[in-house]
Amino acid sequence: MKICKVFLLFASIILLHCSSPPSDNDAKSPRKGGTFRMMQTSEIETSDPMRILFSSEWLLASLLYEGLVGYRPNSLELQPLLAESWQRLDNGRRYRFTLRPDVYFIDDPCFPDGRGRPLTARDVLYTFQRLAANADSCPNWYMFGEKIVGLTDFSAGRASSITGIRVLDDRNIEFRLTRPYASFLQTLASPTAYIVASEAIDYYGDNFMHHPVGTGPFRLQRWTPFEKIELARNENYWQSVDGVRLPYLDAATIQFLPDVSLAFTEFLNGESDLFRADEQFSKSLTQTVYDPSQFHTYTSPIGLTVRFFGFSLDNHSAVAQSKELRRAVSLVLTREKLLPEASVFRSLPAASLVPTSFLGSSRFAGYENDRRRAVGVFQRLKTQFKDNPLEIATNVQASDVQAALSILEDAGLSARLENRASGYFQYILQNRPDMFRVAFIPNFPDPEEYYALFYSKSPKDINLTGYANPLYDQILEQSMIEADSTKRQELFIELENILREDMPAIIISHSSSVSYLAPAYVHGFELYHFLPDLRKVYLERGDAASK
Repeated sequence: MKICKVFLLFASIILLHCSSPPSDNDAKSPRKGGTFRMMQTSEIETSDPMRILFSSEWLLASLLYEGLVGYRPNSLELQPLLAESWQRLDNGRRYRFTLRPDVYFIDDPCFPDGRGRPLTARDVLYTFQRLAANADSCPNWYMFGEKIVGLTDFSAGRASSITGIRVLDDRNIEFRLTRPYASFLQTLASPTAYIVASEAIDYYGDNFMHHPVGTGPFRLQRWTPFEKIELARNENYWQSVDGVRLPYLDAATIQFLPDVSLAFTEFLNGESDLFRADEQFSKSLTQTVYDPSQFHTYTSPIGLTVRFFGFSLDNHSAVAQSKELRRAVSLVLTREKLLPEASVFRSLPAASLVPTSFLGSSRFAGYENDRRRAVGVFQRLKTQFKDNPLEIATNVQASDVQAALSILEDAGLSARLENRASGYFQYILQNRPDMFRVAFIPNFPDPEEYYALFYSKSPKDINLTGYANPLYDQILEQSMIEADSTKRQELFIELENILREDMPAIIISHSSSVSYLAPAYVHGFELYHFLPDLRKVYLERGDAASK
């Protein structure tokens, strides 16, 4: 799970187009070489899979590492990756994986003679031992801790081994689960489960985050903080097409440019090979800014990000103690008024915590608005805020935050804004502001990831509100092991109803579908989950990437 990050799609991703992207049958023979250039508006702090929190970091890690399983291109159907096959045993309580025989870690000084060695089942075991040993500093530990037999005992030092992970031989490994979790395979496709080598951790220590050693299609060549990350092709990458080893590209670069408008200008000027925007923005550009025949548009049909205002329920404030007051705040904050007026990432008013299409489409029409009733509650409780205004924390100067502040004050609720451009999440965790703005992307495509935001057993940096409801926990745990999709959906509806009653957060919006624009000379581009997949990308004009 990614908070303001990154923390993956619930429906199959398809390719739409302004001008049709070339199919494999139409494309020429792939041309090797060239550099693919991307721009990021967010700084990347780490490439360590265990510590990934933001989507920008996930993008980098997906080019350097791989997990046992992954998603098929332009789809959310799982496929073998480092594991060439798997077996589901004992009705989902055991999973047995067979590793590919031709996977090697990149050449790196951490290995004897600097030569990368073959991946083995012991690397998989080590990866999970490392997660357990560093549970306190692994933001996504919650995805595995309670699910794999013996993992929490190993983490707590009560056991010297993880009884639920058994190495059968160099190429075979078995996981035993505490319960038949419906989403276990999906968690293995998350960046937290990317496989690492013990030699790299021992060799680089705390600097491993900037010295990645993986099995992915690229390797790190140079990292200039706040400026640029340069990657080179992994010459020993295992995957090939028609006998030609992937990737086709010689290199890929990620340049940091915090201004989205400037990034788009650079893209139009030919300084970048990729630009990310929502579908509406992309379509408008075809009519006003550029010749669509010069670009291809690759679009996902649904967005992942949900934005909400959370309440700190453990700071003993008026909103923490009164769900009536929290509901009143929700009643007055009309979702449409909180949506940004203009953005390359268009948002849709939320009607539930997860996109409604995963709850039976129109099961929820939207959140109720009743300003008159809300004003009445604010007037009754006015004395509680006379000398102590409601604090709304944010880390960006966003229009939705300013709009919320204005709406609340106009309705008679005294409020103030606390802007923390840096150290925002630590501020939330330590200072417990009354309200705080958060954007969230799940680690794996399942409603379970969204509902874990309010699960009392989730770590505090996931359950930021500190919400705890035994009935909610019980229903969520039941949904985790329910195999029948219809029954599971009904459990999700129950969770939504509980959240509407207790109102630990005000769900504002979901992102619309996201599009990637690429010049016509870019071929083989695919979406891996919601991220660019560069393994099969090649450039029709080799000089286009060498500017």
